[in-house]
Amino acid sequence: MFYVYYTEPHTAAVLGNDKTEQFYQLKNIDLNLQLIVDVKEGSLIPKDPLTQRNEAMDLWSANAIDPISFFSRLDDPNPLERAEQLLKWQLIQKGALPPQVLFPDWNVPPTNPAGLTPAPGINNLGQQSPVNTPTPEQQESKQLMASVPTNK
Repeated sequence: MFYVYYTEPHTAAVLGNDKTEQFYQLKNIDLNLQLIVDVKEGSLIPKDPLTQRNEAMDLWSANAIDPISFFSRLDDPNPLERAEQLLKWQLIQKGALPPQVLFPDWNVPPTNPAGLTPAPGINNLGQQSPVNTPTPEQQESKQLMASVPTNK
């Protein structure tokens, strides 16, 4: 760097062993030492925010990065919350959750366009549903209906 950028004299103050300040001037032609330049691999890759965003987008497109890391690289203030919203949105798109999960004020009745059935014990709103136990009358009715012969 000195060889390239120190074309004009630069003055520096140096504190000596006896605590006295000495001034030195340095210019690129004053360097008569044999220098070996060692460049670390990857050190020339720019680390600016735009490059990091583009790299995150490329990784996301290739399914090579998780949502939390992706949103972190995009400098999202809360990447965990954003990743949670993304997961909910994807489940809504698949029909596994109703839109009311993200939009609680939306009063459209839930539908299941993808034909997916919620997990047992989960209602259409993605909430735990109460256990439906048949009454004794319903059990007796099922037993009677099972004993009725059918014509085939």
